[in-house]
Amino acid sequence: MINEGKLDIISKTGGKKAESPEGLPVIEENDKQPGKFEPIFEMENYVSFLGVRVEKGKGGNLTPDKKRFEEEDVVTEYDHKVMQKIAVGLSLSQPVLIEGGSGIGKTWTVDRMCALLDKENYYANCHDFDYEALIGKPSTDEKTKSGFGWRDGVVLQAIRNGGVLVLDEYNFMNARVRGGMHQILDALLQGKTKITVPDNDYEIVEVHPDFRIVALQNPADKYEGRDILDPAQVSRFNILKEPEHLPRETKIARALGYIGKDNAIDIKENDYLHSNENKLSRQQISEIPGIEEIIIKFVEFQEYVEKMIENLKLGADDKQLAFASDRDRMRVMQFIARFYAGDINETMSRAIEYYYINKFQNNEDKIGIKLEAEHVIYVPPAGVSKRLGLEEDPEEQEKEKTLEEIEAVRRRIEKSGKVPEGFFAGKKEKLTGELSETIKQWQEFYQETFKITPDFSKLEIPEKREGFDKLLVIAKGMTPQKLFNQCKELFPAVKYTEDDLDKVITSDRHAKKESYAIWIRDRLEADKELKDLSADVIKKQGLVTETLEERLIQELEYFKRTNEHLDKETTTLCAGSRYADGSVPSVHWHVGHLKVGWNGIVTHDDHWRAREAVSSAGSGK
Repeated sequence: MINEGKLDIISKTGGKKAESPEGLPVIEENDKQPGKFEPIFEMENYVSFLGVRVEKGKGGNLTPDKKRFEEEDVVTEYDHKVMQKIAVGLSLSQPVLIEGGSGIGKTWTVDRMCALLDKENYYANCHDFDYEALIGKPSTDEKTKSGFGWRDGVVLQAIRNGGVLVLDEYNFMNARVRGGMHQILDALLQGKTKITVPDNDYEIVEVHPDFRIVALQNPADKYEGRDILDPAQVSRFNILKEPEHLPRETKIARALGYIGKDNAIDIKENDYLHSNENKLSRQQISEIPGIEEIIIKFVEFQEYVEKMIENLKLGADDKQLAFASDRDRMRVMQFIARFYAGDINETMSRAIEYYYINKFQNNEDKIGIKLEAEHVIYVPPAGVSKRLGLEEDPEEQEKEKTLEEIEAVRRRIEKSGKVPEGFFAGKKEKLTGELSETIKQWQEFYQETFKITPDFSKLEIPEKREGFDKLLVIAKGMTPQKLFNQCKELFPAVKYTEDDLDKVITSDRHAKKESYAIWIRDRLEADKELKDLSADVIKKQGLVTETLEERLIQELEYFKRTNEHLDKETTTLCAGSRYADGSVPSVHWHVGHLKVGWNGIVTHDDHWRAREAVSSAGSGK
């Protein structure tokens, strides 16, 4: 929990895991689970970072003083997310390499985590430490017959004693030392319990079970004197590409937090990644519904990424990018074993984000990976749940089927235009009374906002349905880019693409030739009825939903009327529109600005929700 921008840890000694009928550990669904949605949560034996549990150490002389962080530390939303990424590597015994600009807080973050975890921090600056300081060297020893002995360097000290080996300025390390690190990295990756030390007469050293590695470096192409790591080195790490410069909002948050002010932490529930107390066995993984299908699709995804990199269509500006299929597959399976909580699609999506998307710095590369990763999905047969041990009740399935059939019939009737009187709760209103006043208000909106006087005399008003009480009128000539520009004039607004929206957006309905109107639910947040539905599913179900133009019109009208903004908690998936690459526009208000983003066509989440609309039969002008 964050208190006035300072670090404040929730500490408990209770907590109980839930189990599925098959005995698989799953995360409790209720919010009463201790620390479930606390950014940093401390128990007697572990600390969780946005849900990722890391076992505590036993302390020691090299453990950072926790008081220093309690008094001086400021933890922002960005810092919490970086700690979560590091925590994944620590919890899975996988070496982590963080690459980012100087001064963004890499070293401080690891120090903070070691203090919270009561783990010793074996720090080495690879720019200053030579081979002997890192690995070790012969020394005098009166206790031996020869009079000679061996003195461990910092690397071997960490291996023998346990703790976190922090290799700062890693790409400054001597090539001879980096070569010697291979067997040490492999010891973690392959679960080996022993390594040999050739320089000490091939001594066999036991690897402490609490030994972990975190390497830190600045980008070799931006900072002089750094080496570009070879693929054999890079592929042994979980690569986390952080920015060269901190985002402006993070700088502001750190500064405000330092003086005890709000540092704008806005962590959503779906940002958490909850660990299972005990990792799944291979047998348990094999019983996950759809696991074979999703593994096959993951291998196809791997081959696609490797081919795209080989053809310089991905990562062309990154000379240090490397993937190793076998190691990556093994890491992903370890991730599933630790973090699977009932939905294999969600777990695989998070794994790909961690092991693949995090390796790329270029935003276009990240988008390309995300779009391809959407094909790595298990689609269960009808009546079968993708959640192990959580199959639906047959009676409930029958109810859902009946409701779906009724809804399908309703849509067919509405689409044909042959609506029996009284079939819908709403009656078609004439341009009189309240509706006439609404049309007049829209004319005034366009006059004030766009300096135009639209002619709505021939405006077709669609059949109104119960619950759809907000009439949205889109005047002739309103286009995505024109509407975005108007938003930007009135308040801060950004879009993910530099392209003209009019050139890359197509919509189910548009106002190029004439004005039109739709009915929507009058809500601040996107429709809860459509949560966790992807644009692809929405299309298959025949739902009519808002386009990007309609959502921007809605934003402008609401802002002009209230000086406030929509979608501060959720994101509207504009499923009635598409970018040129097939992805789906999205709109929400985030940290002081309107953001027009994108989502994959099969991406789904509770946070992303479309807004259903009622339009005229055959509309799509």
